[in-house]
Amino acid sequence: MNPDSVDNQQTSSSNQPQMAAPLPQPQQPPVPTRDPGKTLGIVSIVFFWLSWMSAIVGIIGFMRSRRAGFKGTLSIVGTALSLIFLVVATTCLLVLAGRHHIFSNIINDKGISRNVSTATAPLDCTTVDNVVNAASVQQAEGLVTDVKSDPNNISKVDSFTCSVITYPAYHDFYAFQVAAVHLFNRGDTTDKDKGIFWFYAAQLRIRYQIKYDNEYGSDLGDMLYKGSALSDYALQDKTKLVKTIQDVLSWDERFPDQYKPDGVSDTDWQANKQDIRASLIANEAKLSS
Repeated sequence: MNPDSVDNQQTSSSNQPQMAAPLPQPQQPPVPTRDPGKTLGIVSIVFFWLSWMSAIVGIIGFMRSRRAGFKGTLSIVGTALSLIFLVVATTCLLVLAGRHHIFSNIINDKGISRNVSTATAPLDCTTVDNVVNAASVQQAEGLVTDVKSDPNNISKVDSFTCSVITYPAYHDFYAFQVAAVHLFNRGDTTDKDKGIFWFYAAQLRIRYQIKYDNEYGSDLGDMLYKGSALSDYALQDKTKLVKTIQDVLSWDERFPDQYKPDGVSDTDWQANKQDIRASLIANEAKLSS
């Protein structure tokens, strides 16, 4: 081969532009095969009763799931359950606070702890205006709502108390407690004795409910605490107190409790009432001994 031709070929090839090496393609991050927010979602469901804390956990789990391309269904469910529980719990607390409001007002504003005398003669319901015959549970509850709106209106509380005394069939233990406090605060001995009767009637009826709803246990404690002046007065004459308890038991038979909890059978309700009545009779026997 001609050396000159070889040199020409080498020169020609060296003059051709060199091709750049291809750039490496960026590597895609691996697609996760497991939802990173799943565990937090499960935690928020299991501990939904922690309300806002479990809701926060659920929201964090949802955000992690979405960033990884998952729907985050468990976190959504956990957050929803937590928020629903928070709303329900708050509503229940507000309802309970409303139930206690009337007793706090009447007991504090009317001076139960100071035993202030406000009347010189017994309450005569035949002379009291606007005494309503509560002929149904709904009507009785309406009267409670009305007196709650103005607990310092003595004439209104007089009318309410006379409704409880005269037509007790559909009133509940809250109404009996209001009547007890109001009568006791009037200061007259006859009214005080009537107040003790309704105080023990209220205790009997609230004890019927405790088996089915533990919240009533705290209500009973609140009733006994705020009614300590009534208890102290009643224990001054144990013979009279025994007679009062007997009268309450007889009254309870004449006017059966209309507030049987939903879902409770008649058999269970009657058995529960008999147990509560037996415990009251046992206390009566202790007082007599």
